[in-house]
Amino acid sequence: MRTRCLLVSIAAICIAQFLSGCNTSSLVYAPPKGQISTSAPMMTDSPGHTGQLAGKSVLRIACPKTNSGGTAFLHKSGKVITAAHILKGNNASDIFLINTKGKKVLIREITTDFDLDIALLTPKSKLRGPSFPVSTASQFTIGSQVSTWGYPTGYGSASPLLSVGWLSGQDLIKNEAGKKVKRWMVNVAINLGNSGGPLIDVETGQVIGIVSIKLAPLPQGIQKELEALSKQKSGFGYTKTF
Repeated sequence: MRTRCLLVSIAAICIAQFLSGCNTSSLVYAPPKGQISTSAPMMTDSPGHTGQLAGKSVLRIACPKTNSGGTAFLHKSGKVITAAHILKGNNASDIFLINTKGKKVLIREITTDFDLDIALLTPKSKLRGPSFPVSTASQFTIGSQVSTWGYPTGYGSASPLLSVGWLSGQDLIKNEAGKKVKRWMVNVAINLGNSGGPLIDVETGQVIGIVSIKLAPLPQGIQKELEALSKQKSGFGYTKTF
């Protein structure tokens, strides 16, 4: 079943600002003015140029302190890129990465921007190897085929899982701080745990975003039932485990 998700738009300039220690809170890209160009590419090779890179540069994040986790990917600098919300409530010493060989990678430093939902992790031992190229563009064609690699909850393989879809549009949402920010929307099958994974333009093989938030609209009937349950003065509690 394909589900729609929201993604944080990034470009090379965002990561460059992070690497230099500058504030990137203003680097949220606006949608193009006027008519949005569309595309309907036909790609028979969904992984495109990224299949071999994914096995070497996509990593699993584990956060035992907050009982959470997600996905990350290697940058050419040796730092690791992910979504900031995964790391909320954690220090560098609280988290670690796991590569496709099952090796644990400890983290020395975390740099986050929660407005953009981007984080950079500095490993204690610099990671070396191939990495995804990051797009320098800030606008992309609606209808472009995209893919992401990640570790959704319940998926236990050492190798990241591929999901494929299309760039659908943009939306304006409120982040945790209540600030309105723009996010790319894509039709890709993702789940909890995919957050932090790279969104890749299949045709160019370049990273154009980071998986951030899953959007799963509820039917009206279910929404009314949830509202009724929220007004109950007695009931039961459920604790999520990762």
